[in-house]
Amino acid sequence: MTRFLISLSLLGMLYGLGNLVYYWDPTRVLIKKLTAKTTYRYEKIDPKYLETDPKTFLNFPDQKELTTKRKALQQVVYGLSPQFDITTIQVKKNLDKEKPDCYKIWLGTHLNCKAAEYKDWPNLAGIDRLGIPIVSNEQIPFERKELTINYTAFVGYFRPQTSNGRLILIHQGYAGVYHEQHRHIKNLIKLGYSVMAFNLYGYGLYERSQGFPLGALPAIPNPQRLFFNQVKLALNYALDQQAYKSVDMVGLSAGAWVTSVFAALDTRIRASYPVSGVFPVYLREPNEKPAPQLYPPLLKAASYLEMFVLASSGKGRRQMQVFNRYDRCCYRNLKGKLYEGSVKEILAQLGQSADNFTVLIDETHARHKISAYGMKAILADMTKNNLMEEGAVK
Repeated sequence: MTRFLISLSLLGMLYGLGNLVYYWDPTRVLIKKLTAKTTYRYEKIDPKYLETDPKTFLNFPDQKELTTKRKALQQVVYGLSPQFDITTIQVKKNLDKEKPDCYKIWLGTHLNCKAAEYKDWPNLAGIDRLGIPIVSNEQIPFERKELTINYTAFVGYFRPQTSNGRLILIHQGYAGVYHEQHRHIKNLIKLGYSVMAFNLYGYGLYERSQGFPLGALPAIPNPQRLFFNQVKLALNYALDQQAYKSVDMVGLSAGAWVTSVFAALDTRIRASYPVSGVFPVYLREPNEKPAPQLYPPLLKAASYLEMFVLASSGKGRRQMQVFNRYDRCCYRNLKGKLYEGSVKEILAQLGQSADNFTVLIDETHARHKISAYGMKAILADMTKNNLMEEGAVK
């Protein structure tokens, strides 16, 4: 019996050690490289992508075109008469001080349940939940009758005790919720940042009316607002609460898409950091083409390369895109570097700094995530911007 228990213990230790080695980031990178079916997956760029000149998607003859394209994008996303009234927001203050209500919450992944776990974070003053109506009492045709539809998204607002006066928006992508970024959010709060955290439309905690067409892009007027209205309205609310020195935005996966487009739409976003989630259409692989991102009116208003220019244009504004070279999911390899120079060149032609746009390749892991390395680079870039803004560095 003793030998059996010893053997079992040894097997358990070996299994644990094997898992540790297998899931260790350097090991995972090596495994991905060795098991890749083609060198074009991670190591080399497929020559077919070199046949396209990125400049063919960049039409900015002058500064006026920046304003024209930004207005065109806003028209596509928000429509003729957007409603961004912060009085419609349902605010639940200090959720972290309440007893968690996990029984009714799916898998305990929503703020109602998680806030209590975060209450002892260093420098945390409180966590508020914002219920933001994206669609409110709208009438749409449905099976030969009119259907009244509503959709409310819920946003987490994390407030520090000692604030540095700066706000960061963090946006999660598909197949996850923003609580997956809790370690990054915790660190940001510790550093004095206020944080607003968003889930993608259709994910996390939300409320919708019966019959609401919960699809990737339902047939409602200006369907893109389903992805962007909550960010716009939450930002309006935050700036009404406090005069922040700056607002920066970080997004992962489809959240990177939202981040990149929203920064092109709204010049209040100073610096934007899309992580592993947005390429020009011509560089995308089959699993990188979700319908909302290929919405024809959106692409007619501006190409993605033009959106990158819009997001990087203006005093103190910039965009740093981060791609995980060995990403197990998507947006991998070095393809982001193919258009970096063209975007920089256009910025310079428009009288902007070419340094306003950069592409960073993260080679430290083989996952679809914001890595410790990636977030460190983002924070370093933010800090440099802050110091430049305050005149501490040139």
